[in-house]
Amino acid sequence: MTMTTEQLEGDLGASVRALRASAGLTRAQLARRANVSEGAVKNLELGYGANVTTLVRVVHALGADEWLTALTPVPQFDPFAVFEHAAAERAGASGTRGRRHQRAEP
Repeated sequence: MTMTTEQLEGDLGASVRALRASAGLTRAQLARRANVSEGAVKNLELGYGANVTTLVRVVHALGADEWLTALTPVPQFDPFAVFEHAAAERAGASGTRGRRHQRAEP
């Protein structure tokens, strides 16, 4: 079952609130640690939405950086491999074209 954005925001907020409570912090204390407003923490916890900066700062201040690493897998992209692949395709295509148009020797 796919959750709506609102449901995900609510669940995320509840998790942040639980982490804050288990750390024994008030919203004001967490806001100071995260360098965000208390209102931003409240909005995040209540599932009213937050920007990425607020989320990252709050999660970091709570010591839950593993949340962030789970969301940011290391890309498996190698730009040089893409370039080399494209160059090989061009070389192969031009080599094929040249062979197709060669005349047979009498």
